[in-house]
Order: sequence, then C-alpha cells, then structure tokens
Amino acid sequence: IHWAFGALAGGVYGALVELEPSLGAWRGAAFGITLNRITHESLLPRLGLSRPTGEQPTQERISEWVTHAAYGVGTDLVRRAVRKNL
Repeated sequence: IHWAFGALAGGVYGALVELEPSLGAWRGAAFGITLNRITHESLLPRLGLSRPTGEQPTQERISEWVTHAAYGVGTDLVRRAVRKNL
C-alpha cells in the first residue's frame, strides 16, 4: 500500500505542478512535508494505524519529516526528467 500510495501521490503532484508551477515549492520538498503532515501526522493516527504524534519519539518524527522532504525532492527530479524528455 505504501509504495502504491507513494506512486499515486507522485503522479498527482506531477500533474498539479504542470497546471500550477508554484506548487513545486522548494523543488518538491514542500510537497513531501505536506504529505507527511496529512498522512503520518493526521490521517494515520486518527485511523489507529500509528501512534498519535504526541506519543511518537522526536527522532522518529524528525526522520519522517526528512524522508518525506527527500521523497518530495526525488519526485520533483523525476517530474523534471520526464518533462524534459517529452
């Protein structure tokens, strides 16, 4: 589910940035951080699929932010490469 969701979110990101380039803020890092806020800090705890953010160790939360920012940058790099080769 995680991989499929990541691919779907990346595709949606790519389409949205093509329509509104300002959504590609920080070369995609803002997208990754926003996705983290929506999923890991909001939806997943509410669905009981992860602990509430207040109960998560600080190191775990920082790791989630950094890895999601990196995911966003990677997603934007792929988007740029695809755009260049179209």
